[in-house]
Order: sequence, then structure tokens, then C-alpha cells
Amino acid sequence: MSGQAGGDPGDRPAPPALEPFRLFLNTDDRYHGVDHLGSEQLFRRFAEPCLPGWPRSLTREDLARARGLRDGLRPVVLLEPTAAVGVLNAVAADHPVVVELALEDGEVRSRLRPAGRGSFARLVALALGAAHTAAADGSLALLRACERSDCQWVYWSGAAPGSSRWCSHTCSSVMKMRAYRERRREAG
Repeated sequence: MSGQAGGDPGDRPAPPALEPFRLFLNTDDRYHGVDHLGSEQLFRRFAEPCLPGWPRSLTREDLARARGLRDGLRPVVLLEPTAAVGVLNAVAADHPVVVELALEDGEVRSRLRPAGRGSFARLVALALGAAHTAAADGSLALLRACERSDCQWVYWSGAAPGSSRWCSHTCSSVMKMRAYRERRREAG
């Protein structure tokens, strides 16, 4: 979760191509109760330092659509890979993008660009482009959401799937204490 002392998984950035996707998913900061897509001002304040190159100005309609996109993409880090593929395909079908080839440093590279115009179309291309790159190189499977339901901070685990469940030592302690109390309650 954002703001924790260093060393927690939630503080580790994802690889550069995936980090904007992780940060976009974390615009829904459940732990602190802030939706950074809740207003133009909140988004601008979040996007300036966190999402360089992303649109700075979104209309109310764009913000609502961006929340829908984010909420559609969030399950990717909560689900098993088979289900996550279905979610990504459904989101991509609803938000078309165009594959663009470009010459960078003497090599042909591909990237996704907006099929439509405007800030929201650009945001879609950036989010889906990061997810596409991460799916292609396998790093998407190492992006996780904290299993604490009132947190769900998206973090880079960098470890094998299933080996990391919480974004921080705090969330780990809270969840272990909840499980302990539940076992004691069930035991009578």
C-alpha cells in the first residue's frame, strides 16, 4: 500500500513497461479511501508525478469511462491466468486500439495507439499497451493485488505466482490476526 516504509512488496516498482499499468490500477486506493479518478483535480495531482506521458486532462465523462476501464482491468491481478485472459480480451474488445510499428534505435518496435481521438482514447492505448507488453514478456503474472479486501493495492511481487499474498507487512499481520480470531471463534 502506498506510503508504507520501504521493503514492503507494495513499495517496489514494476518493470518500466508495466509500472504505468500498476499505477493506473492503483488510482483506486482502497486502503486510503481515495479514487484518483474521482475528479479532474485528483487525477491531475496523481498523474503528474506517477504517469508521465499520460493525459493530464480528462473530462467528467472521460473520468467515468476511465473508472470503468480500470475496474474492468483490475480483476487481471486478482484472477488465475485463464480467467485473466478472458477479462483482458473483453476489455480490449470494448476499447479498440491500433498496432503501430516504429523505428526506434535502429530496431522495429510495435506499440498500441488510440483508435479514436482524445485523452480517454490515449489513456486506453497506454493502459492496454502496458498490459500487452507485460503479457508478451510474462511479467503480467508477477503483478498482484493484496488479498486484504479493504486494501487490494496492486504491487509487483517479482516472485512465482502464489508466493506473495499481501502488499505489506501491515496487511499480512492484519490478515493473519483475522484468521487467528476466526479460528478461535470457531473453536468456541
